[in-house]
Amino acid sequence: PDGNHVMTVGGLDRRPLLTFPAAPKKDDPSAREAMLWEVSTGKCLTKFVGSDKSVGCVAFAADGNAVAIGDWQGTVRVFEVPSGKLTTSLPLGDDAATTLAFSRDSTTLAVGSLNGGVAIWDLVNRKETKIHQSAIKKPISFLQFDQFGKTLYATEGDWPSNDVAWRWSRKEAGKWTQTREWKQVNRLAVSPNGTRLALSGWNGVVLWDETEDREIARIVPRVSGDGLDSQLAFAPDSKTILVHAHRVGGQPEYALFNADSGARIGAADNLLSGYDAAVIHLDNAGRITVIGGDRDRMRVVLHATLGKTALS
Repeated sequence: PDGNHVMTVGGLDRRPLLTFPAAPKKDDPSAREAMLWEVSTGKCLTKFVGSDKSVGCVAFAADGNAVAIGDWQGTVRVFEVPSGKLTTSLPLGDDAATTLAFSRDSTTLAVGSLNGGVAIWDLVNRKETKIHQSAIKKPISFLQFDQFGKTLYATEGDWPSNDVAWRWSRKEAGKWTQTREWKQVNRLAVSPNGTRLALSGWNGVVLWDETEDREIARIVPRVSGDGLDSQLAFAPDSKTILVHAHRVGGQPEYALFNADSGARIGAADNLLSGYDAAVIHLDNAGRITVIGGDRDRMRVVLHATLGKTALS
């Protein structure tokens, strides 16, 4: 979270049909390693041990002092950073971890699985609470707590017809209740202050008011068959949101919106010249960073400013 460290992970994906180019039958054993690097020097600080299968997901604690690593063996391990000391190991049985999320105080870890399960672990008491198991066994692709650790958001699915997003709320310790479902939504972003959501999917991109639990605006309209890989990112101050409209007909590639009203502040098009965005980031000044790539595994990094005039 402080930008001083970065994790690299890899290995053979257990879902070859969702991998392009197709994964080889055998991977390089070194690719399965999870490693912590110092950004300023490029020095490898720690190699995390414990998995001899590929790593599926990683999450840093908010204070940066811990990292959770989920693998395809069905285990989630939590380590100290930067020492690499193992602090706890959480079993998932015959399932595999696909996404992880720490609560803001780092005492709770949410785990999403390949077969559509969502579990919340109390890391202090090492107690598991299972809050969801999908009937269609589609992978959980996203998890995020609100700033108080009392609300959890998730997305599940692998195709527009079964994509869905949920919200669970905790009224008392260990008791979670589903309070909202959004169908045909495959991407979700939560503002840092917890008052806004952005939902992307079959119906375009919707800005949602969490306080009043209602839609504010349809900031990117639905275009049939387009936009299902769009990306979303709120600024740290929660005042603006960046939308990467993935190949949506008639819409600019990147647009910056006011998170309160949904009004568009600035836009830019054709900045990546055909590369698809994999990661997008927005700062408080409207500056964006985009990491993109293509099917030939070419990678490109874009820095731009969106406002009344887009500079790249």
